[in-house]
Amino acid sequence: MLDEPAGQRQVPVDFGLEEGGLLVHGTGASGKTTLLRTLAVSLALSTPPDALNIYGFDFATRGLRSLEALPHCGGIVAGDELDRAVRLISMLRGEVERRKGLLAATGAAKLSEYLTTPGAERLPHVLVLLDGTAAFLSTFENIDVGAHLDTMRMLVAEGRSVGICFVLSADRSAGYLAASIARRVIMRMATDDDYGMLGLPRHVYAGAHMPPGRAFTEKGLELQCATVGSDPQGSAQAAEAARLGDELRQRYGPVRVPQIRLLPAEVRRSSLPPPRNPLEAVVGLEDHSLQPVRIALDEGHFLIAGPRRSGRTTALATFALSLAAAPGAVPLHLLSPRRQTPLAGLGVWTSVALGVDGCGEATTKLADAAREAPDQAATCVIVIDDGEDLTDGSLMDLDWIAQRGRDMGMRVVAALETQAAQRAFATWLQQVQRDRQGLLLDPDPTLDGALIGVQLPRRSGGRWPTGRCYVARRGIVELVQVAGD
Repeated sequence: MLDEPAGQRQVPVDFGLEEGGLLVHGTGASGKTTLLRTLAVSLALSTPPDALNIYGFDFATRGLRSLEALPHCGGIVAGDELDRAVRLISMLRGEVERRKGLLAATGAAKLSEYLTTPGAERLPHVLVLLDGTAAFLSTFENIDVGAHLDTMRMLVAEGRSVGICFVLSADRSAGYLAASIARRVIMRMATDDDYGMLGLPRHVYAGAHMPPGRAFTEKGLELQCATVGSDPQGSAQAAEAARLGDELRQRYGPVRVPQIRLLPAEVRRSSLPPPRNPLEAVVGLEDHSLQPVRIALDEGHFLIAGPRRSGRTTALATFALSLAAAPGAVPLHLLSPRRQTPLAGLGVWTSVALGVDGCGEATTKLADAAREAPDQAATCVIVIDDGEDLTDGSLMDLDWIAQRGRDMGMRVVAALETQAAQRAFATWLQQVQRDRQGLLLDPDPTLDGALIGVQLPRRSGGRWPTGRCYVARRGIVELVQVAGD
């Protein structure tokens, strides 16, 4: 409720999505999260899911998680879900650019004008909540040289005209994210000086009683934020949000709001599509889009590196099985310096060489065949397991295959233990690394990118599941979950 002394009345506060974003200031326990939650629930109660989608970055108390019960909600990202947060930023950026193109094509200046155009796509308004702006800024300022913060600043500034509205909460300053937000709500601050720094005249806040939920607008008017339900306790509000979510799902039935899902810890090979050409392998799911990852070996050799028990052999098996399922599949040759490897039993190999001596004989045979008939040399893929045991420089024919055979269509896919790969200087390995294609399992982001000439992004906290990796192609790095059995 908004108190209007001039009119001697109290009126409900309406929040228009097309009027721009909102910045909520307040110290701890002043009611910032409650306001964001109430705002989202209120809009959801009055707007169907096909006209309103809700997303959130919860970098404060995780009090927004209960909004996921609403059918309008595509996901609330917690502060420790860094990869998921990046995916939400990327999705919003793509949606802003897409909508700008649609509006430009019709000459519309804002979403409401576009929606009146005959044949216009029924675009929903998008409400994005950011609870804990200071923690968000601190988390992303040193990741990719602050690139994600630059994207967020663009989204806050340009999202309004295309129907994407941001509501931010902050203790004091929201940094440069606040530059394009005119509407503000100022809840209880830690000191009187904080009110003054936010532009409130002293006569407005001096001696004011500021219980949780009490606030001032940027114009100095006083308001009291409502809660979701009659009980102000967080658990009670979460329960009420869940109850309202159930009612809304029954009212609207099945809805399709784009979800910001987590990259699964396990992906089955059987769930992936087949390759589309002979030198393509489909190896897992990519984090940003959760779409299959396709590796094109026609662009060069490929390196797989990781510590022990990180999933190197599983990744090689996924590569080999996918290549074997490709249309017009090429011959696959396995080299394993160790005499026992589960890869030997896959049933996809044209030849299998076990032991260091066996690998040497096999590479000589393959190289001789290519040298004797270079114009007739067949495209093939040589898969190397435990490649660190073949880096003493004695396999000159393997060096030749990686260097000269590449131009004849011969490809090497090699898996090595990370530290051993960093110490090795075999010619064949240097040739593989030169193509800058690779899969780095459970990597150290400060060191391991150098193996294939890329810079890795900072990892989110926690232990990675087996098969989680970064895949680099053409200098672009993606987070991937490799498929297994």
